[in-house]
Amino acid sequence: MATRVRRPGGPPLGRSGTHGADLLDPWTNLVVGSQILRWATEAEAGWDGVGRYHSATSWRKSRYAREVAQTWQALQPVVNTRSPEPIR
Repeated sequence: MATRVRRPGGPPLGRSGTHGADLLDPWTNLVVGSQILRWATEAEAGWDGVGRYHSATSWRKSRYAREVAQTWQALQPVVNTRSPEPIR
């Protein structure tokens, strides 16, 4: 599943030479999404940065960060008890 990339108020995609149609490629989409997450967490620390990845609007940012934090916490028992499977 590809990340959804919408960037009003975020770093311009054109700066990296990436255009909207390029984001249909899963690898490009993942790379650009990770760059945007990095930009967001550099702009705002902690969970606020995670929320900023989604939106600069205060209430949307807070809601998204809260949902990601809850999901992350819910996954911890599974992540901490399973051995990673080898990549084949």
